Amino acid sequence: MVLVDEKFYTDLDIVKYYDSMRNFQKWLLDDSYQMDNTVHMACKEVLEFLRLGTRTKQKKIYKDYFDQYDVEQLKQYKDMINNLDTIYIREEPIFHFKKKLIELGIFTFTNSYLENVISPHAEDKVETEYTTWLQGDVKNIIEQLKVEYTETTVSEALAKKFTKELQKLIGKKIIIKITDITSKSVVGIPLELTVNGYEEMRHPFLEISWEVSAPVENALFEIGEVVEAYYNESRNEYYRHLLIFVDFRNATPIANTLSDLLEVISRSIKNKALIKTLEIPKNPELIETHILKKIIERSEPLRSKAEEKLEGIYRNLEEIETKKRALKKERDNLDQATRRWKNIVEKINGFKRMEQVERVQQDYEIHKYEPSSFIKTLQTLIYKNNDQQLIYQENDLRTFTYALQANILTVLAGPSGTGKSSIVNAFANALRDVEVRMVPVQSSWVDTQDLIGYFHPTDKAFVPTPFMEAMVEAKRKENSHKIYLICLDEMNLAHVEYYFSEILSAREGDIPQIHLYPKRHWETARLIVEQGGVDIERMQSAIDLLENYPPVFEIPKNIRFIGTLNMDHTVKPLSPKVIDRSLIIELNHLKLQEKNEIVSSFKEIKGKVAMNFETFAEPKLNVEDINKYISQLQQISDLFEDFPNASLNSRGFKHLTVFLTYCQSESEAKDMIDILIYGKMLSRLEIKKSQFEQQQNKILEKLKIYPKSLNKIQKMLDSKHTITFW
Repeated sequence: MVLVDEKFYTDLDIVKYYDSMRNFQKWLLDDSYQMDNTVHMACKEVLEFLRLGTRTKQKKIYKDYFDQYDVEQLKQYKDMINNLDTIYIREEPIFHFKKKLIELGIFTFTNSYLENVISPHAEDKVETEYTTWLQGDVKNIIEQLKVEYTETTVSEALAKKFTKELQKLIGKKIIIKITDITSKSVVGIPLELTVNGYEEMRHPFLEISWEVSAPVENALFEIGEVVEAYYNESRNEYYRHLLIFVDFRNATPIANTLSDLLEVISRSIKNKALIKTLEIPKNPELIETHILKKIIERSEPLRSKAEEKLEGIYRNLEEIETKKRALKKERDNLDQATRRWKNIVEKINGFKRMEQVERVQQDYEIHKYEPSSFIKTLQTLIYKNNDQQLIYQENDLRTFTYALQANILTVLAGPSGTGKSSIVNAFANALRDVEVRMVPVQSSWVDTQDLIGYFHPTDKAFVPTPFMEAMVEAKRKENSHKIYLICLDEMNLAHVEYYFSEILSAREGDIPQIHLYPKRHWETARLIVEQGGVDIERMQSAIDLLENYPPVFEIPKNIRFIGTLNMDHTVKPLSPKVIDRSLIIELNHLKLQEKNEIVSSFKEIKGKVAMNFETFAEPKLNVEDINKYISQLQQISDLFEDFPNASLNSRGFKHLTVFLTYCQSESEAKDMIDILIYGKMLSRLEIKKSQFEQQQNKILEKLKIYPKSLNKIQKMLDSKHTITFW
């Protein structure tokens, strides 16, 4: 711990930042990742203090104070807090900034200040039995807590030692003032009953409000209400600096203030029986003294009675645990045959449920899957099944289907209103056993947690997003025959490589896996499920981890990823990394004549084509059948080898190879070359026009036999400075 010269204790230039430093440290210790106005102002004040200490020319008092610190580390604090101020203005999440500040060691700086600088409000403090106790009986424990907290974290043993001493002082129940309530937790500050009424008990060794919290669903308390509750030492390593854990679930409301109690009695002052029973003095001025006297007289008997009841509860709990162990032993002793019959019955019930679901779902006509006519049937059903009467060209549907079958990230681009999002839902509406999950991308997304979710350290639970829930659903055994389309709608509202990079990298491996959280939490969940002894919410969180959210999650093979994007000044451009792992399909508005020609070719059918994942993922051609077309694509790719990121790498050729194996015939594979050049090669092109002109004639000559690609590159040449697909 940094030691400060006594001259800093009361110097106004130093002391005036005390409140801001205290609010700032309180916010760092809090589990909230949001900033209100109080925290925002505290950040600004602490930032100003750090700027004064890191200037080249400093006032002497600041120079003397800040000489004890490493100036480079102070600058790191200053830069990070400056970023926090910017994030507050943008109203963006600040989880990573807060975490980084803590990792940089900001607590050493704030703690030293708060422990050595005298608060400007110090003269207002009133010595109570609790504050006297902190300076006396447990002073050594308090010093040990300070040392542990500064060096690492408070140990459970020391927290338990402090709690036992506190119980000797105030008993096994503590008075709490409720300060905040959410749907899942309650927060409050411990109170001490003094001659002046209730006084907040300050934190035993930190200069922050001693706010304690606990998970409670749908609490019936109100903010500002005073309750009495049992408490014990805190076992959660993240909140052990709070020392105690309060059982808010069984808390009992009590009078908020002494004046509240006086008001209740005053309303009944004419009740003679009540006056006699409570021995209330006739003189109203003596009522307050009388109540305090009665509280002192009755506190010990009440405490003894409560302890007796608690001991009885503990005995009942032990009996319950004994019975539970006996039942577990009896269950484990079931013979193997009984267990086998139990499994058979469960499977039969499962089949019955599946049959019921199947009957409910088959309210539409099912068409047999015919590979040769599948795309035309798909085009017809997309139009006939939907009230919007969506119309897509066969080549667009063919490219979209083969890209999904080849498991390539399929990116749908084009002007607004061309049906980029609609094609995804319409595709699923035309095929049986295809599920769609639309995930709207937010502009504030900055990393993988925004996409998949995060592990909550307090609740010991994984908090998933709709994206993650869709992957879990696809992984369930009963859904393995289905195809899941997860569509990132307007995927480039945020930088794709920021939030989707872990998924992109995982898909390159033999086994596509992502890491959700450290494995030790999963092991803890396993022990909880095996041994029990926790509340229902904690048990459910543990079961959820074991069944759905392992520390290493394998992306199911029946998932296909799709993205839609608009290209304007409000969105982010796709990076080469994303384009390299994608196939771009550009949808455009159709002319009326084109629409009429397509619609006139439709048969009068509705319903869905019979489909499952196994059929969907089965290729039609062998690699040997398409090698000559890969060679043609290689020749086109070589034309762009002098341009950065433009020619295809091994990953790109792997995508093209797998894509072509889903063509119905070699002639169809030949026809798809033009589309693959368009969506896989030209989309990578971004170069100055002057550089492109050196190869322009050669490239145009080679593309003459590929009309779609030739037309696109001629449009790209209309730009004045840069040749780009976008």
